[in-house]
Amino acid sequence: MKTFLKTCCKKWKWFAASVLMMLLAAILLLLTSAPTYERTATILIKDENGSGGLLSSMASNMGMLAGMAGLNITSNVNNEIEIFSSPALIQEVVNRLALDTRYEVYDGLMKKELYEETLPIKVTFPKLSDKDYAYMKMDLRRDGTFTLYKIRKNKDKYDGEVQGKLNTVCQTPIGPVSVISSKHFDSSMRDGEEKTIRITKDSKYDRVESLSKQLDIDLADDQTSIISISCKDISGERAEQIVNTLIQVYQSEWMKDKLSAAEASTRFINERISDIEAELRGLDSNIAQFRGRNLMPDYGEA
Repeated sequence: MKTFLKTCCKKWKWFAASVLMMLLAAILLLLTSAPTYERTATILIKDENGSGGLLSSMASNMGMLAGMAGLNITSNVNNEIEIFSSPALIQEVVNRLALDTRYEVYDGLMKKELYEETLPIKVTFPKLSDKDYAYMKMDLRRDGTFTLYKIRKNKDKYDGEVQGKLNTVCQTPIGPVSVISSKHFDSSMRDGEEKTIRITKDSKYDRVESLSKQLDIDLADDQTSIISISCKDISGERAEQIVNTLIQVYQSEWMKDKLSAAEASTRFINERISDIEAELRGLDSNIAQFRGRNLMPDYGEA
């Protein structure tokens, strides 16, 4: 043991250097890593005999049709969890919040994403498809002018610069780019005369996949029918909007299915009424013919 301690004392500089390097690495990580926020909401799903949920709404509104067709429409909480997690609903969230376009600036060593109150502009790419990836840098000035450069589309890189002005469409090597000032332009540009923004348009399908990883949708408790929806994001406001929008999209789809089921039931009932009326008319005609053949008086008319 004494020999080991003596050896350690002789190499104390190496131990001190190792500790110092670890401290520097930890400080660098803190300076370059953005904090992550989490927002959570809970949803009560009614049981199979209730009217809650997409599938149970169809069952309750189409019970008569399902029974006549020999179908057994059931729903449970696991069904609704799968619906919440479906790419179709998540893609609608991406569309509504325009999550496939990101805006980033450097604050010292930390890369900071701009969103809502910190975002001075909104950029759209009318000619790019959902599958396309694009990237560009923008030097934005307080007078509303800007310069685009380091433009990329998928694997292609383009040299040169493009000058433009806010609230116009400028022509770039990757097609027209619309740059609109947001309502927070003045407040977000107070820090200086110019701001360099890195603009990234992700493939919509890649953004749906990454958002799926940010979401955690599961039962709040094994003994309940309550679903917990959580979202982690570097923006607390955006995480909250994602959760709320996902719930709104789910409710919208639930209402569409409910109305569709009600319309199908109404059509079925109207068709049956028409069939019954036709059958009754046929019976009246047969009765009249029978009386005519047998010379029987019509006591109802008498």
